Amino acid sequence: MIRPDGRVADRLGHDTWRAYVEPAATGHDLVLDRPVTWTLGFQVSDEDGRTELGMGGAGGCSAWGEPGAGYGAAFVTRTLGGHDRGELVWETVVADR
Repeated sequence: MIRPDGRVADRLGHDTWRAYVEPAATGHDLVLDRPVTWTLGFQVSDEDGRTELGMGGAGGCSAWGEPGAGYGAAFVTRTLGGHDRGELVWETVVADR
């Protein structure tokens, strides 16, 4: 999805793909009540030199990935709740990096 030579980039075209994955806005998000950088599709953050991107949804669903490491994960629930369960999944995924 975020590889410049990948399928998504090929289908979207280079300029649209770059807009999709590169930071478009940074500031304090009033809903999340914290600083956030957004692309046109995801939240993106750099943590310890690693780029992580993802998006949380209503009820606690979320999807995220670390492109440099070649993996991603998603958490889907059929009930409303917070993001604590999805955060546990992410912590498990990245525990061995």
